[in-house]
Amino acid sequence: MSELPSAFICFNDRLAGGAIEAIHEKGLKIPEDLSLVGYDNAEICNFLNPKLSSVETYVPSIADHAIEALYYQMISKRLSPAKILIPVEYVERESVRRIEDVIL
Repeated sequence: MSELPSAFICFNDRLAGGAIEAIHEKGLKIPEDLSLVGYDNAEICNFLNPKLSSVETYVPSIADHAIEALYYQMISKRLSPAKILIPVEYVERESVRRIEDVIL
């Protein structure tokens, strides 16, 4: 790429760990050159260098909604698409440059 984006958001924290390694191999610095965010807020986030910012998901809530949707489809005998919003929480660590640091 001739020009890097300012940030990458990874599918999960494990892949973000691999991205950190690849970014370092290219001689780039996180968060100075680009920000990186994972997804799942796994324990590994605290052991990466830099510590990885991530999105915390609430698995019990996801499971409750999935069971509820499955139950509804079983009793109604209809397969209908559903849009379910699950709350998440952004956990900021060292892998993201703050916007105040970017604005001149």
